[in-house]
Amino acid sequence: LGLSYPGGPSVSALAKEGDPKAIRFPRYRAKNKKPGFSFSGLKTAVLYHIRGGDALAPTPAPEDIPDRAHIAASFQQAAIDNLVKPTLQACKERNARSILVGGGVAANRCLRETMTTEAAKRGIQVIFPSLAYCTDNAVMIAGLGWHALKEGAFADGALDASPR
Repeated sequence: LGLSYPGGPSVSALAKEGDPKAIRFPRYRAKNKKPGFSFSGLKTAVLYHIRGGDALAPTPAPEDIPDRAHIAASFQQAAIDNLVKPTLQACKERNARSILVGGGVAANRCLRETMTTEAAKRGIQVIFPSLAYCTDNAVMIAGLGWHALKEGAFADGALDASPR
């Protein structure tokens, strides 16, 4: 879409000009009925939409994409749905009464509104950090690592570095 980095604020700004129901992008479906998050299918669907449904077609220049705002708004809504529904499902399964939302995505106004509204319907409290603390998780992890390094906390070679 030709948006600047970081993408979240750029998508959010462009989405204000679009209709979140204009394009029906896919929502994540839990595997084995276990809540989870995945955005790979959603991102692929956006790419295919931009390419006119042809996966092998070249990606047009941003100025040649007529429905950029609708794409941004519809993508944002799908991403929010992909976060809210499984989060609330996990709360239900675990009888959780509160949710703490962190990372850069926690700065998204629509996510804040949707998560708060939907959680309140279920008697669940949602906690968001101040916008100043809604930063990229990689930055937060690196910051924690810096403090661990200063204290001499190191992992040995047996550490499993798998993200799963």
